[in-house]
Amino acid sequence: MQPQPRGNLGERLNAVDRAVRALGHERVLFIGSDAPSLTLPDLLAAQAELDRSDVVLVPARDGGVTLMGSRLAWPDLAPLPWSAPTLAQGLEACCRSHARSVTRLPDSYDVDEVSDLGIARRALADDNRPARRRLHELLVKVA
Repeated sequence: MQPQPRGNLGERLNAVDRAVRALGHERVLFIGSDAPSLTLPDLLAAQAELDRSDVVLVPARDGGVTLMGSRLAWPDLAPLPWSAPTLAQGLEACCRSHARSVTRLPDSYDVDEVSDLGIARRALADDNRPARRRLHELLVKVA
């Protein structure tokens, strides 16, 4: 685990990426903490795509991303429109402008608004991971 430094999300991701790569890691996946439905198969699919592409993205339905992975150091992410509905598009364009090949995996969702809680409740109904079971229980209570 690498603590995040100050700055906007792009600056923090770049700093963590540099630190992790300095430790010798060549493939780095960032996953959204607000994307509870990402599973081990999703992570393995992203890892496998990095055999073929420089960058892999799992776009969020709201225009953001739920997962972003790269086998190369990320370009400067600071100028990207973080928390905007054009983030996935901007991130892909940024990577391509730095001669990175990009693969998009199927869209997922993240939890940003109250309206996203119903999606999470339905998506987690059959999830057997303990933390996800507990989250589902809480979501059912507030429904």
